[in-house]
Amino acid sequence: MAELTELELQQEYLKLMENTSLDKLELALNEPNIFSILAIDNLEIRHSNFLAWLLNPKESHGLSDQFLKRFLREIFFNKKIKEVTPLDAEKLDYGKVTIKREWKHIDLLIAFPDLVICLENKVRAKDNGKQLTDYKNIIEKEYPESKYRQVFIYLTPYGSSSSHEQDKYAFISYRTIIKILDRILQVYKDLISPQASFYIQDYIKSLKRNLMGTDTTNKLAREIYLNHKKLLDFIFENRPDHMDEFAKLLWGFLKEKGFVQGSPAKGYIRFINKSLKGLIPLNEKRSGWSKKEAFLLEFEFIHEGKLIFKATASPTSANKKYRNKLSEILIGEGEARTRENHTWIVYFQEVFEMDVKGQMRENPYKLPDGFETFWTTKVEPIIDNVEKALLAHKIELIALNS
Repeated sequence: MAELTELELQQEYLKLMENTSLDKLELALNEPNIFSILAIDNLEIRHSNFLAWLLNPKESHGLSDQFLKRFLREIFFNKKIKEVTPLDAEKLDYGKVTIKREWKHIDLLIAFPDLVICLENKVRAKDNGKQLTDYKNIIEKEYPESKYRQVFIYLTPYGSSSSHEQDKYAFISYRTIIKILDRILQVYKDLISPQASFYIQDYIKSLKRNLMGTDTTNKLAREIYLNHKKLLDFIFENRPDHMDEFAKLLWGFLKEKGFVQGSPAKGYIRFINKSLKGLIPLNEKRSGWSKKEAFLLEFEFIHEGKLIFKATASPTSANKKYRNKLSEILIGEGEARTRENHTWIVYFQEVFEMDVKGQMRENPYKLPDGFETFWTTKVEPIIDNVEKALLAHKIELIALNS
C-alpha cells in the first residue's frame, strides 16, 4: 500500500467523518443487546443454552412448541435423514418431549418416546472427530434402533461439514434458526411476552451480526470500508498489537525490579535474576531459545484467557551434569516438580485466568487487573525460592558452567 502523507491522511479522515453511514453504524452499535452486554455472542455453551430454552415447549418464552416443530420440520428435509419426514414433525407428541443439555457431554438431546435427535453445536471451534463417533455410539447404546428412530445434527454458522461421521450427521446452518425465529416474530409477536420477544430479537441480531455477518451493521461497515479503503487500510496497518503492548508493560514492570531479559519471542517474556545470570550456562547449540540459555523464568501469554508463569530448563544435551544438578537443587523447593515433554523441564508453574487481550483493549497503558496480586502471591515467592536455592549452590553451579 502507498504511504499517505499527513495532508492526505487528514483529507481522508474528513471524508470519513462526513459520511452519514458512519453515524448510522455508530448508532446501531450503541443499541443495547443482552448478548453483547453479557459478552456471550461467541460462547458456544451459551448458544446451546438459549437454543435449549427455545426448543423446550414448557419454557417461559410463550412459543409453546412452535419453534421446536418448525425446527424439526426444517431439518427433516435434509436428505441424510431417512428415518423421518417433514410430515412426521406434525405427528409427534410434543407433550412428551424431553430436552437435555450436556447429557453425557452431548450439546443438545431432543427425545420423544420413539425418536431421538442428537445435536452437536459448533459456533467457532471445530469438532475433534472422535467426539462425534462417541456421541453416535452413546445414542446407539442408550436409544437402540429397535425402539428409536435416530437423527444426528451438526449445527454450524454456515452448515459446514464435520471432520468425521459425515454420512451419519446432517449439516445444518444457523440460517435455519434465523429464518424460523424471524417468521415466528412476524406471525406470533403479539402472543409472545414482551420480555421473550426482546430476548429473541436480540438473539437474531447477535446471530446475524457476530456469526453470519448479515446484519445491517455488517453491510454498513462494508460500505464504509469500500468508500474509505485507503484510510482504513492505513489505520489497520497501524493498529495496536495488544499482545505486544502487554509485553512492553510486563517487561517494564520486570525491568524496574532489576531482572535481566532472556531470549525474546512473541507471546513470551523470559527473564532471570541479575544475581543468577553468571550461574546460567549457554548451550552450545540453539535449542528453542535464541540466546541459548539453559534455565529461565518466563511468562507465557499465547493462550487466550491465560497468563502462565514457569521456571523452565531448556535442552542441555552438551551439559547434562548441569541440568541434573539443577533438578537436584530445585526439586523439593516448595511446590517444585518436573513436567517433562521430551525437551523442556518445568520446575514451577502457576496459571492465572486473565483476559489479556480484552483488558489491554480497555486500557493499553496499565497491566491488567489482578496481575500484581498474582505476582505478589504466586510468582514472587517462587522467584525468591529459586534465587535462594541456586545461590546456595553457587560454587557448584559455576564449576559446572565452566
